[in-house]
Formats: sequence, C-alpha cells, structure tokens
Amino acid sequence: MLLQLQKKNASLVSFLSRDVFINENDFKAALDNLSNGTLIADVYYIMAGMKPGEGVVISRNRENAADIWMLDADHGRWYEVQTNYDHWEEPPWFDNRIDPANDAMNAVGRKNLTLDNMFKVITTKPVFNIQTTYSILAVPSDSIFKAFSRYCPYPCVE
Repeated sequence: MLLQLQKKNASLVSFLSRDVFINENDFKAALDNLSNGTLIADVYYIMAGMKPGEGVVISRNRENAADIWMLDADHGRWYEVQTNYDHWEEPPWFDNRIDPANDAMNAVGRKNLTLDNMFKVITTKPVFNIQTTYSILAVPSDSIFKAFSRYCPYPCVE
C-alpha cells in the first residue's frame, strides 16, 4: 500500500469517492469514474442512482474494475447483496453473510422495502457481525443518507 501511495496517480479510496460526489452529476459518469483510475487498495463501491435500475456494485482492484454488477430488476434482481467477498466466489465457511442477507431481503420483499426494514436486514446476525464497523442507508432520489457507526460485542452471535 505504501508503494501505491508513492505513485502520483494513485488515489485513496475515500478521496476518489469524494471526487465523484463533488464532480459527477449523473449515474453513468459516476460509474465510469469509480471504475477507472489507480487506487491504493481494492474496494467494493456500491452505488445507487436516481432512476430505476441505477444500482451497481463495482468490485475494484488497484488498477480498474474487476467486475461491474448492475441491478437487473427486469430479470428478478431487484437488489444485490455485497459483503467482503467477491460475489462470483463462494463465501468462506466461517463468514457466510450472503445467504442470510439474501434470505432476509427475500423475507422483506420488494413491496415492503423501507429504510426501517433495510436497517433490520443489515442488523440481522450474522449479516451484522463483529467485523461490522459502519452501515449506510441512502435513497438518492429523496436526498436521504444515514450513516451508522456499528459495534457488536463479542461473541456477536444470535
């Protein structure tokens, strides 16, 4: 990581996010900007736009997007769940949050999705676990942005 910092064209993950918030005015431009450019570390950018279907998980390596995973509500994918692992890989046996998160989202259902229900999903253990440091709920079309610092005391199990 220190070597990446020495590169004049490498950006901190949070600085690229800030630049996109400040400089980009539409979903496509933000997607393009977050997908390219040299970063100092790998990251998952999860982004929502203002229009239906504008949702994406960008799996970034240091050089560019390793994967761009777009929402596809027309084909039944009205949500995506991203944890600390690439979505195309099986989660490790000791930290499978994907399946419980998908189960919780399916239990809520598309018609019942509210910020309160979304918070319940991300607070369901093991989705919420000892490694969770913060959670964000956002609705860009309503200018809603709620960030929560999180702590789950050991052993943090149901």
